[in-house]
Amino acid sequence: MNVRGIAFILLALAGFWVGLQGGEYRPFGAGFALLGLFFAATFLGRAGRIAVALRPVVGRTVRVQVWGAPLPGSGELLFDASAIIALGAGLLLHLQPESGEAGAILKVAQPGAENLGDERIEIGTAAYVQWAGRKVERPPGSIAPALALLLP
Repeated sequence: MNVRGIAFILLALAGFWVGLQGGEYRPFGAGFALLGLFFAATFLGRAGRIAVALRPVVGRTVRVQVWGAPLPGSGELLFDASAIIALGAGLLLHLQPESGEAGAILKVAQPGAENLGDERIEIGTAAYVQWAGRKVERPPGSIAPALALLLP
């Protein structure tokens, strides 16, 4: 049972109730209802469940492959996974290169078909993947997973 997800559903219901009561607080009710639904979807959705399952990876060194290839512009660098969170239907990984360069965000939109092994973690499908704000195109005909994290 996901207590945070249920709490946000209750917040959304309270927001709907305030919005239906009318008066000067109606806009606040609508705002709380929307925020409650957004965060409930975050915590109760697939991305939220994957983010929770990936908590042991935070603080560890990983090799990252997107669509079967290293991250663009990174070569075969190793990264420290400093944070993994879900936001809406997206999975966000903050990756810091071991070389000390500036880190960036890897976004996996609508992750699915996850395979969580001890040494290899795969996200099989995704609507798209972004690295440092730029979309990583899937190679034509590729059957590689959207994201693979290899734990050396």
